[in-house]
Amino acid sequence: MPDAVPGGALGTRPDAGMGSVCHGGPGAVADAVPGAALGAGIASVPDDGSAWGLLLRDVEAVAGEPTWRHGEDDLVDRLREYEAVRARLDAHRLALVRDLDARGWAAAVGAASTQAWLAQVLRVDPRVAAADVRAARALDPAADAAPEPGLPVLTGPARTDEDPTLAATGRALAEGGVSRAHADAVLASVRGLPPHPDAATREDLVARAE
Repeated sequence: MPDAVPGGALGTRPDAGMGSVCHGGPGAVADAVPGAALGAGIASVPDDGSAWGLLLRDVEAVAGEPTWRHGEDDLVDRLREYEAVRARLDAHRLALVRDLDARGWAAAVGAASTQAWLAQVLRVDPRVAAADVRAARALDPAADAAPEPGLPVLTGPARTDEDPTLAATGRALAEGGVSRAHADAVLASVRGLPPHPDAATREDLVARAE
């Protein structure tokens, strides 16, 4: 697996001892058996009143509900509602990836990149992990908003044509208005546009036009 750190190091905190695992990150495990990461923690949902705990309990109840009891119209309505809910959860998943990426979590646990950490810990195709990181960085709903006074601002390298910010598309995903596939298609289209000319080329074009 490209850029992947062997074993369970990717889910271990930098200051943890041998065999320790990070319980705070999504899917963070150490030396897990195949398939364990995706279902870890769901069997014993904390009853702490948090929105996340309520969601996990509701998902468990809905997933076990028989569908044969519902009429066709109800099934169609639920499918439509499901797609909107899935889009909003996809947006939340990208927010988790974006926050970990901005905090430098991958480097802190010895991974080559956020993509490598996702591929190792969540056991997804590295190409899918790369697409997740690109989407997380680009589809930030608050990317075009001015930072609130007094709050810390995370900074990084300047954006390029290959690394655009699509805040409006991110908001549409978070509101359930578009699917993750639609958002990815928009991002791919923007990244495929011809690059903007550099300053010298732009000045030359202006001079020729005048």
